[in-house]
Amino acid sequence: MGQFYGMSGESEQAAFDFTRAAAGLPRPSPLRYIAHSTISSFGRGVYPAMKQSAGTLLYRGGNEGLEVLLVHPSGSYNRRAPWSIPKGEPDSDEDLETTARRETQEETGVEVDGPLVALGSMTYKKSRKEVHCFAGPAPAGAAPRCASWEIDQACFVSLPRARELVHPDQTVFLDRLVAAVEEGALPPAPS
Repeated sequence: MGQFYGMSGESEQAAFDFTRAAAGLPRPSPLRYIAHSTISSFGRGVYPAMKQSAGTLLYRGGNEGLEVLLVHPSGSYNRRAPWSIPKGEPDSDEDLETTARRETQEETGVEVDGPLVALGSMTYKKSRKEVHCFAGPAPAGAAPRCASWEIDQACFVSLPRARELVHPDQTVFLDRLVAAVEEGALPPAPS
């Protein structure tokens, strides 16, 4: 919380909450201050230490309508884990959209070169990790593959199947994608 240097613990927290609200981010849960916290440099107060992640929700037209690109985490401990959008943590000098593009290419081999639309963020209920999602049409001829040890599957799946596979906290991105396409904020699904 270096940007609020010199403020008291309560003032600094109020400024932090106001900054998040101005940026359109959800207000932090009070439980976060207990479970995921750091102490300020002056030892006055407990502040959130939420991890950030960003990824893409690429889509295209398929036999059953809209299809989206999802990945499955690798490792025997993830055998029954839910699928996800390709995502990862930003580098220190990287904005969230750049992170989303980079992580998609690193995990699936699909280079995202077209425009993306921000679908907002969601916070995992258990880990309190915040995930930012950017959507756009998949590049023509996109052929996802496992390009990283972090995943064992990468493929386009129909929207109904995606709702079954994806982490329950990420289903909001599927809903937002459909709304954005229907409202014209995103182009119709390419075939």
